[in-house]
Amino acid sequence: MMTDELRMRETTGQSMGLLDPASTLIEAGIAGRILIVEDRPESVAWFSGALQPANEVSAVDTFEEALVRVRGGDYDLIVVSLGMRGFDGLRLCSQLRSLPEGRNVPILVVVSDGDRRSSTRLSRWASTII
Repeated sequence: MMTDELRMRETTGQSMGLLDPASTLIEAGIAGRILIVEDRPESVAWFSGALQPANEVSAVDTFEEALVRVRGGDYDLIVVSLGMRGFDGLRLCSQLRSLPEGRNVPILVVVSDGDRRSSTRLSRWASTII
């Protein structure tokens, strides 16, 4: 949805003569702001390594800190792990969706391989927000 919105804005800007059609967001070097919600340092390191330096990445490991960061930040993507030990990741996703600052931010939910219970809960949750 966000990509479609950006494309629509770019097309509108070009048609109004405000943007150079040759320049794109990628060429301009605009990095995304990504929040990773994960309590395992090795997973945070893997995500950060894959996403940096092209993006600005920050990580939190608690439910409360994630909510505070989203309220105060302007994120382009939130990555939430369902394998966290301290709290329910789907509950966090619901809370993020209830915040005005998090309502339109894409959430990438990460489920551990073979975790059928979380996969089933995720499919039920996702069908309620689509």
